[in-house]
Amino acid sequence: MFGAVTMNNLYMPLLKSLMVACLTTVVAIIIAAPASYVISRMPRMIAYAVVLALLVTRMFPDVGIALPIATRFISWGFIDSTFGLVLAHLIPNLPFLAWILVGTFMMIPKDLEESAMVDGGSRITALVRIVFPVAMPGIAVGAIFVWLNSWNEFIFARYLSTESGTLPLRIYEVITNGSIFPAAAYSMILTIPVIFITFLLQRYLKSGMLSGAVKG
Repeated sequence: MFGAVTMNNLYMPLLKSLMVACLTTVVAIIIAAPASYVISRMPRMIAYAVVLALLVTRMFPDVGIALPIATRFISWGFIDSTFGLVLAHLIPNLPFLAWILVGTFMMIPKDLEESAMVDGGSRITALVRIVFPVAMPGIAVGAIFVWLNSWNEFIFARYLSTESGTLPLRIYEVITNGSIFPAAAYSMILTIPVIFITFLLQRYLKSGMLSGAVKG
């Protein structure tokens, strides 16, 4: 497997996929977490309307929106750009992550924040020290889904890459050339980070963490 990776120049696609997936996940959490908290604290009818609007954006398949987005990005000079690919991956992933986190924050009673503020803390302190740690299981679940979506994404990478593509694009090229055995090795490599990320975040995925914190 190591020889196949070396011969077929897999290092750069692998590194680019890792970079794009990690950056997409981090930026998505930074944007979606505070926005989702604000939505969750709105009146329920308004919050549900906003969540519904977020879900409507996911009704359109990536293959249907990728071409006009890619055309615009290319005109902006984002071809073969890590920034452009991250920005493209955020378009479908941000609404999905916000939808997950709105439900997570709705499960956290306002009493936790109010008790922290009664003890002299500010709202920011309550968010950083109380709300976000309690919401960590939901954030971890959302992060895993965003990372997996970005890691396995093919359509945007196909339109926005001409030279330095991602790993799924490289696998597609190898299969197109009829190299079945290297493609099998690449596919195995594609699954290794998925297992590692899931193992790394599994301690946040215990269902009892959220309920225990809320009951306490």
